[in-house]
This record gives sequence, structure tokens and C-alpha cells, in this order.
Amino acid sequence: MSHSDGRSIWQEIWSLLHNAYNPSFLSCQLLFWAITPLLLSCTTLTPRLPIAHTILIKPTVSMAHENFELVGKILVKNSGKSFHGRFFWRHDEINDEILILSPLGQVVAKIQRNDSGAYLTTSEQDTLHAVDVESLTERFLGWQLPITSLQYWIRGINSPITISEIDMGADKSIMAIRQDDWEITYLDYSSLKLTQIARPRILVLNRTNLQIKLIIDN
Repeated sequence: MSHSDGRSIWQEIWSLLHNAYNPSFLSCQLLFWAITPLLLSCTTLTPRLPIAHTILIKPTVSMAHENFELVGKILVKNSGKSFHGRFFWRHDEINDEILILSPLGQVVAKIQRNDSGAYLTTSEQDTLHAVDVESLTERFLGWQLPITSLQYWIRGINSPITISEIDMGADKSIMAIRQDDWEITYLDYSSLKLTQIARPRILVLNRTNLQIKLIIDN
């Protein structure tokens, strides 16, 4: 996604984060983040159709790759604790870069993945390393971000790596995916303006004592 002035959405995000440390800018953000939970609770959803049938999909050799940049809101409930904020995710075939922001717009974690493993930089500029993002986020954030499969789920498809169950609606849309001990429920879709392809707008990831709700803005 690009803008008329030539800047990528990622450049605009970093500009936003730079401004977030300006006290006058931060004071203007406080009201927005204070009402964010209310805005999320008032989100209008498309009425859900009944499940028409469920299909079982075995692992496949490969699946078409897709680069993306996403901006959205994240709500996490984990063993009685909760967190809400925003996320920014840039993904390509080799690298991932994710920013997780607090309700006040401050960086909670910057997560990077590449061929050498996963790295998490804290708000204090400490850097942690692990083999994968899943173990790294569970260690630092206290909850697991299943990025290996989420790169597919967030596009409304199953990961080709492991077996999965998919609930299909009467309109042939994917209503839920069960994979790797996770259940992903799709609450709403939006269509890309140029292609009219339906993409998930709201999805909820559930696992034992953990729920992650993602609302895609862009």
C-alpha cells in the first residue's frame, strides 16, 4: 500500500511513533486511546450465515506467497489478564516486522523475524532473541503470537504446513479454521476496492485460556 506523496504506510507509521514522544502530541492521543475499547465494542458486524459444511485439509507442499502491510487494533485476554492497543505488521517471504503499541501509543514491543531467528526489542531498548516469534512473545509478553500460521489466517486461509479443519458458510466464505490447537473465527470481511476480493476485517484467535482479537483497519 502506498500514498500519493510517495511514502509507504510504514514510513507514516514511524513518523507517527516519532511524534508520539512529543508531550503535546501524546496529550492529544490520550482521549483517543481512552475511548478505543468503546469504539471496538460498537463495531458494526455483517450478520453471520450458518455453517454450511466443514472440510478437512491435509498439509500441502506449498502455497502462493503474499507480501502485506497491515494496521489494526489488537485485544488480548490471557488467563484473566487483558491488553488492548494497536499493531503494525509488515510481512514478506523472508522477514516480518511487527510493532505493538500500548493504549497510550507507546511502543510495547518491536518484533522482527528473519532467517537468523526472532528478535524482540522492548520499550527500554533491550533486545531478546529466540528461535521463533511464538516462544519469544510467550516469554516476554506472557502470551503467544502464532505468527507462523497467522500470516495465512489473517488472509482468510489455512496454513499449508499442518492439517486443518475449515467451516464454510453458505456463500462459500470461510467462517472458522481449526489448526495447531487454535480456533480462528472470522466475524467480518471487507472487500479490497480495486479487486473486490473479500479479506478478513475482524478475526478472533482462541486457544486454552488465551484469546486474541484482531481488527484490520487498512
